[in-house]
Amino acid sequence: MLQLSAPSDFGRNVLLPWLDEFQARHPQLQLRLLLGDGLTDLFRQPVDLVLRYGEPQDSSLVALPVAAGNRRVLCASPAYLQRHGAPQRLDELAGHNCLRFMLAGRVHDRWCFQEAKRARTVQVVGDRVSDDADVVRRWALAGAGLAYKSWLDIADDVTAGRLRVLLPECLGEAAPLSLLCAHRAQLSKPVRLLHEHLQARCAALLAQAPWAQPAAKGVSSLA
Repeated sequence: MLQLSAPSDFGRNVLLPWLDEFQARHPQLQLRLLLGDGLTDLFRQPVDLVLRYGEPQDSSLVALPVAAGNRRVLCASPAYLQRHGAPQRLDELAGHNCLRFMLAGRVHDRWCFQEAKRARTVQVVGDRVSDDADVVRRWALAGAGLAYKSWLDIADDVTAGRLRVLLPECLGEAAPLSLLCAHRAQLSKPVRLLHEHLQARCAALLAQAPWAQPAAKGVSSLA
């Protein structure tokens, strides 16, 4: 039994079909999937592997990079943009309803970007906060406001036209995805194969990312 913990939005909306593919190739594998955005203690909780965004905070953990080049992007639904228009500059975020994520009791209301190679941090406000990243995405899809999401979480929504990337010329903060385990002894063949499978699927999504498209620079976010 392989026990895997994953972020709520990524786990529900991106990871599930990838795991179905993996188990179809390896039918002998039994999997227990735990979803949530909170911190997981690999030494105390019954979990073998953890998929998490951000740089690992515990240097004693074994970290396998899955999507090192992933970043956050500013996005909104066509319905929201039809009603409120799209921000043309980062300074205009103050005039929009921003959907914020909360982790470990802290609201992420300072959104970081690189604008013309200069670091910018924008304080945002809005009428909704959730500690579940999937809820924030659902609010964005429903047209409730702007969201600052991992590209991996919303790549399919952008491709399908359900969400649009805004201000693509402003590079969002890094959101690397890693597969963590407590000991190198846990890096069994199934774990290594799963790591390779996830890396390949994430690489395909990252190839579609706004910052990977040179022609996207300078193009209107409403095009």
